[in-house]
This record gives sequence, structure tokens and C-alpha cells, in this order.
Amino acid sequence: MSENTFLRPLTAFDPKKNLLVDESFKLTGGGQLDSDPLADLEVAAKEEVQNPDLGKELFRLRMPAGVVAGLLPLGEKDGAPVFFAVHRNAGAVAFTIQDNKPSVLWSKDFAGSVIRTPASSDHLIHILTREGMLIGLRTDKFAETSSLEVAWQKKLGKGSLSEICVSGNTLIAANLAGLTAFDVYFDAANAGSAGRQVWFEDLSGIASSPIIEGGNIYLGTEDKTFYAFEHSGHAAAVRWKFSANEAIRMKAGISLRYNYVLFGAMDGSFYCLDRYEGTQRWYLFLNAPVYGSVANWEKDNAEYFYFGADNGYFYCLDTFGRKVWTYRTGGKIRSEPVVHEGVVYFGSGDNYLYGLDCMTGRLIFRTGADGDIIGKPVIYKNMILFGSADNFIHGVRI
Repeated sequence: MSENTFLRPLTAFDPKKNLLVDESFKLTGGGQLDSDPLADLEVAAKEEVQNPDLGKELFRLRMPAGVVAGLLPLGEKDGAPVFFAVHRNAGAVAFTIQDNKPSVLWSKDFAGSVIRTPASSDHLIHILTREGMLIGLRTDKFAETSSLEVAWQKKLGKGSLSEICVSGNTLIAANLAGLTAFDVYFDAANAGSAGRQVWFEDLSGIASSPIIEGGNIYLGTEDKTFYAFEHSGHAAAVRWKFSANEAIRMKAGISLRYNYVLFGAMDGSFYCLDRYEGTQRWYLFLNAPVYGSVANWEKDNAEYFYFGADNGYFYCLDTFGRKVWTYRTGGKIRSEPVVHEGVVYFGSGDNYLYGLDCMTGRLIFRTGADGDIIGKPVIYKNMILFGSADNFIHGVRI
């Protein structure tokens, strides 16, 4: 057969050369870190046969409406753990678990829906509704009553999409009008003492959640600014601020080993800053909005950061901002992760709760619900508890 001069030899398709993945790392001083463009594709090969006992459902507790906030542990009652849960239809439930069977202790209805995890201080549980109502419930008499008595409540100027945080006797609440601090010291002899406003900072809209670390408050705003406030207990002052590329709705994370604060923005940018000076240490572009928060894990003198994004990927980064591994789920990840004994747990919009090996990203187990899992899971002994938009609180074995 004669040679055809119009034919060209076929070349093999090399995915490492021909596939483009829209992710990049940038150092503060410019340049780019090497990364494996196939990391997101290889994660599917990590699926393995699961231990049938892991992820086994131990109980379900029906709630009046969907549970999108995390659960709040309240200690023990008669040797059994007590948990506090809120739901979308303006209510809260406290329940206990004995022999893997849940039992409701008390319930409370109030005006407004709750989409963020409550916080606790001495003898009080604090709730912030989406409509901007702050409510403090007494827990000092929970053994004597079938309900929870309101100790204090305040109406913020606008609605809130944020989680509250408590440090000592100070509660920090963010809403679309700004940032407010309240004194929540509770004296049973003077039950109305809690809830006094200490200070207010007028900010341009807040949808992220504040955190307190080392006397500083960190949070991002809708005007693309990330703030660090010095907090003295009586006043707050801006320590530094950093301009991001887009609005910030993620609750920041703090490094366990270094002076880092980490957060993501709505354009897919993920930042690591010096938490004392506000200077950028490194930057990663994910091309997907980042909600939720960051979990940390330390092993062999190294630290790793874990978080999910709206592209369905769950990320593990090292302290230099390099991807260690990624794992792909079938939905948006807005759940705050929790790490326990070398496994990182998180929920996804695909209605599954995942447990992945912290070091390798290997699937340890996956358990399903009939609705989104957005709230932070809670671990008690060999059990993990989580709420879902399916109107149930689930307890599964780990």
C-alpha cells in the first residue's frame, strides 16, 4: 500500500498535558506552586469497600422542620448525653440518648427561623434567628421543667445569616447592619442581668460568622473586606483589614501551629493571612464559592486544613497552600467539618455525610439522609450526630 502524504501519525492523548484544570496557587511574592492537575480526577479511585458497621444508623429523631444548623452538646443528665437542636420552623428541642434511643426532654417555640448553630455560656443557651432576634434560654433549671425559660432577648437592627460566638461572658453577634457585643453574664438571683449591649460596629453587611481568638475578632463582609478587631471586653477597634476579590460569607479558620487566619470568598478565592498583621501568606483559586468553615488536623509536626466548596469538592491543604488531596461529592459543601481520630467528617448537598481519612482522602464511610446536610456534625463516643433538611436528627456509628 502506497504511503499517503496527507495522513499524519496519531499521537496519544496525555491527560497531564492536554487537560486543563482551573485551579492555581499564588505565592505572596508572585509565581505559582506546582500542582497535580489530575488530583480531582484520581480521587474517584480512592473509593473502597466500607466497613459495614461504620455509618450504621443507630437512631432517628423526628423534628418539626428541617435542621440546617449544627447540634449543641449540653453535657449529661443522669449519665446520658444531652443535645440541643434548632429547626427552621421557629423552635428548639433538647434531647438525651440512652441505649441508642433518643428522648425529648424539653422543647421551646419562638418567633423566627434558625439556620445557624446556637452558642452556650454559663447556664444559658443563645440563639440568633434569621430575622435578627437574639434569645437567651436558661439551662440552670432544666432538670425541673419541661421547657426552657427565656432569660433575655434583644432585637437586632436587621436580619442575620451568621452564627454567634461566645468568649467568656461576651457574646458577639453579626447581622446585616454590623457587629454587636453583649454581656451575657448570668446571675440566677438577678435573672434579667444578661443581655446588656457593650458595643456596636457599623459594617457594610455581614453574612459570614465571627470568631474570637487571642483577644481578636475575625470576620468578612459583603463589601469584600476581611477585618481583625482588637477586643478588650468593653470596646473594639480595627486592628487591620484586608481587601478580597469578592464578598466573604465563610467563617474563618485559625491555624493551630502558625499565626494564620484562613477564609474563602464568593469568587472562589481562598486566602491565608498573618492573623496579627493582615499580610497575605498565600492564595488559592478554586473557581467556586466557599462557605462553611475550616477544620484543622496535626500529624507528625505538620498541620492540614480541610474545607468544602460549592463545586462539590472537599479540599485538604498543607500549611503552604498546596493541595494534599481532594474528594468530589455530588452536591455543594456548606457544612463545617469536624475531625476525630484521623477522620474528617462533613455533610454535602447530595444528602450524604462523609468520613474521609485525614491523610489520604480515602472514603471511610458514607451515610445518607433524605435532605441536605449543612450543619456541623457532633461526635459522642462511637456515634456521630447530625441534622438534615429531611426533618430528622440522625445518629450513626463511627
